[in-house]
Amino acid sequence: MGIKRFFILLNMAVLSFVAKAQPVAPKFSDRMLEKPNLYTSELEAIFKVSETKKVYTRNLKDMVVLENGYAQYKIKNVKDWLMLKEEYQAHTIDVVYTKYPKDREFWLTDYHELLVKRLKELFIFDSALNDANIKFNIILQTSCETQDEAKAMFHGFIIRYAKRKAKPVPKPDAGMTPVQRVDRYLVEVGGLQDSFVWRTLSEHPSWKNALVVMDMTGSMYQYSPQVLLWHLKNAGASGIKYLCYFNDGDKKQEKDKVIGATGGIYFIEAAKAEKASRMLYTVMRAGYGGETLDENDCEAIIEAEKHFDGYDELILVADNTPIRDYELVSKIKHPVRVILTGCEWGINVEYINLAYRTGGSVYTINDDINDILSKVQDGVLAIGQNKYRLNTKTNLFECLDQESCDYQYRKETEAEQGNIAALRRSPVGKKMAKPIKGQKLNGKKSKKKGFWARLFGGG
Repeated sequence: MGIKRFFILLNMAVLSFVAKAQPVAPKFSDRMLEKPNLYTSELEAIFKVSETKKVYTRNLKDMVVLENGYAQYKIKNVKDWLMLKEEYQAHTIDVVYTKYPKDREFWLTDYHELLVKRLKELFIFDSALNDANIKFNIILQTSCETQDEAKAMFHGFIIRYAKRKAKPVPKPDAGMTPVQRVDRYLVEVGGLQDSFVWRTLSEHPSWKNALVVMDMTGSMYQYSPQVLLWHLKNAGASGIKYLCYFNDGDKKQEKDKVIGATGGIYFIEAAKAEKASRMLYTVMRAGYGGETLDENDCEAIIEAEKHFDGYDELILVADNTPIRDYELVSKIKHPVRVILTGCEWGINVEYINLAYRTGGSVYTINDDINDILSKVQDGVLAIGQNKYRLNTKTNLFECLDQESCDYQYRKETEAEQGNIAALRRSPVGKKMAKPIKGQKLNGKKSKKKGFWARLFGGG
């Protein structure tokens, strides 16, 4: 199959996947959430309102409590639900307020706005909770006569849940070939953004007997798997012998990531196609996309060098973000060919130095820099619109225009934060959390009817 035909078929697969994965009808429309004061009747009709003296949030069963705080909308402990939702399904959500002050004339808070802010915050973390099948209630606590008493009471969400019913379905990849599994993986993570990595490998047939080290954090999900796919499609002539995936620490917290011992590194022989294709999912789920821009590139390269032998090329596929363990470059023993994505705002100078100090090269969507020193004129390396100065004392390249490099870092940070946020909300991202035990509400409701007419104040 030609490359052009392959990408046509892959795009068709993406469209098919999207068509089959339409979300459940939302309980709250976008217009209602954006302009609640224009749709108050629709908003009020969704909730059943009740009163109780006080909501107790201890020793609850089959419920999880998410706290906002008095007159606040940010959720303080959203992880308590995120770690449950894969195993349990919400069926009722209570929004808990205090009925203070009693006289509506003294309201200080716009309750439509506050309610919607709280809902939007909840749906940012789990859009599946905006589901027409979930019941929504408002509970008013009445045992408060002063603001201090109101502030001391619970304000937030109580999610009632039930265990998801197990469905006896066949394994989703049953009968799939490794190529089909990688194709499916790429569709699930949003499809190929571009074919840069594929094209770079195709344009360098002289790279034989190669060890490829691949960044498998969130921003690289559409890129690094192209290496395996290209290898499988060119099995007789790919030249790739070994693969190393890394995800910057397997969900390890930043404070626990030690230089040279961050972990999250996986090895596989490229000839073991079945295991290599399944390992994509293993590394992705174990890493949860990564937390920050910095990644353990050097540690992964060094560990791969120790793990494998008998290769002639060492290739790093990475995004243009900072190298967490940049100080370890001197410990790398082989020339590194760097295939670098995300260089819209220039090349991070650390990757230039990684290639330069190891005797390697750099490949971006616009430039092939095979011999870095040959590109230096009067001590300056010019790549696109950016320039880098060779410091003769440190024998390292530096940004000639620091303001330009700072701008590049800000843009990369914004893009990476967007990638991570999108990943958390995606179907693939939602498969990566582990369940914990939950809690239950224990408060008595009244049978009074109505909504905002009885919602006389308090946060």
